[in-house]
Amino acid sequence: MDEIAENLGMSKKTLYKYYAGKEDLIIAVVEHYRLKFDACISPIVLEVTDDFVDKLLRLGSAVSTMISNAPICFIKDLEKYLPDVWRDHAAWKHRKTNESLREILQEGIQKGVFRTFLSSEVIILMFLTLTENLFKPDVLAQLPITPSQLYISIMRVFFEGIMTDNGREQFRYKMLSDAEKKFKIGEM
Repeated sequence: MDEIAENLGMSKKTLYKYYAGKEDLIIAVVEHYRLKFDACISPIVLEVTDDFVDKLLRLGSAVSTMISNAPICFIKDLEKYLPDVWRDHAAWKHRKTNESLREILQEGIQKGVFRTFLSSEVIILMFLTLTENLFKPDVLAQLPITPSQLYISIMRVFFEGIMTDNGREQFRYKMLSDAEKKFKIGEM
């Protein structure tokens, strides 16, 4: 708290007027992240567009940017020192991913980009299992790629697998022309 107050140019006493302690401050940081995430992701998910593949890639880009802005050391410390806050945040991420992915899947099926015979419930469970297990601090620390690159890899493998042939063709074309140039990653 001393260091935070000093960096803000205020006394510790003034800082305690706003936050009762370290835990309250950390909860405020986590809540701020959630609000930023919602403000960034929700408009893309709810947007009505004819170019669904572009929407999917913009969503992936936004999510990967948000992920890369969350320091791994903060996530590790949150999990270790404030497990209740960590569990609450993990439950929020699970709920938010479930809601957003459900919307994306329904729209993708309607637009003919995703296969219709696949169970949305199974796809959502697979995606949640994959992302929740790969984006753990101890796993991220072992990987030779950034969290952003990991998310793009997941998108490529996962979404291409549930796409129709036409959707896959559009996705690959846009992926090569947009995302790989933007993130400067090679074939994964």
